[in-house]
Amino acid sequence: MSSDQGRPQMTGTSARAPHLVRGEQARTRILEAASQAFAREGFNGSSLDRIAKAAGLTKAGLIHHFPSKLDLLRAVLDAREDEALVQAGRDTATLHVLDTLLMVARRDVVDETRTRGFAVLLGEAVALDSPVADWFQGHYGQLTDEIASAIASAARSGLARTAIDPAAIAAEAVAVMDGLQIQWLLGGSAEAYLDRLEQYLDRLREHLTAVD
Repeated sequence: MSSDQGRPQMTGTSARAPHLVRGEQARTRILEAASQAFAREGFNGSSLDRIAKAAGLTKAGLIHHFPSKLDLLRAVLDAREDEALVQAGRDTATLHVLDTLLMVARRDVVDETRTRGFAVLLGEAVALDSPVADWFQGHYGQLTDEIASAIASAARSGLARTAIDPAAIAAEAVAVMDGLQIQWLLGGSAEAYLDRLEQYLDRLREHLTAVD
């Protein structure tokens, strides 16, 4: 008889080393505290000391996970990246990317703290010496490229007009989405934001599928 018979088998999280679980929990707390700090104070106004305290850690404990404030900022931004849009951009048969834009907007309304933090950091990124300008340049470059790719694929598949400029349409869609989002964050209605975005995307879909 095996000496293991009758013993509970450890699977999933229970089988992982306790220090790894604690490390991941600490990292999650840090990212949440940093998201709230960046939303309130921006990158320049926030401090690692206050973020560490809010996360229930010492500054040394925070630095163990994120050696600098810039490393922490990039981790917060990376956590928000829209993988759904990347996947939608690879869809070669439909205009599902337009539905995905609305889905992302709804998620952003639910997660207002992260969304507000993103907007605050974007405002700081336009400064000439911003340490995160390159991250936002990459973010918007990838975002517009993926949307344009989805629209071009739909056109090649016969599901959208061919006499269109996918890159220009993608840039316009992102600009409309961001503009409506800023109006909401400045005190507008979340419901109005989502309604107006949905109406715009419906008009865009009609434009893309109209007969040449």
